[in-house]
Amino acid sequence: MKRWFPFLILIALVIILSIYMFLVDQKDFYIPGSSVPDIVYQEACARCHGKNGEGSAILYPGLSGNRDNPAEVRNIVRNGASFMPAFPNIPDSILTGLAE
Repeated sequence: MKRWFPFLILIALVIILSIYMFLVDQKDFYIPGSSVPDIVYQEACARCHGKNGEGSAILYPGLSGNRDNPAEVRNIVRNGASFMPAFPNIPDSILTGLAE
């Protein structure tokens, strides 16, 4: 039984995370109080991605030096992805600044 214990823990973790991802509404109702992308980042993103975009742990990747397509970044911020909630209330003009 001891040999199976780590495997059972992993299976339980996968089940719990799957339930979380599929049943929890992944929308953040943050409404920007500023039109300055740096301020919006500090208010909405820094909590998970770090004050300077360095990321924290495995779930929240670093954003410094991110070379993703800006349109893809805007899409992820707008619609969410995996553990990241969607931010549908951030205007396109601010999203463009955040994605650069």
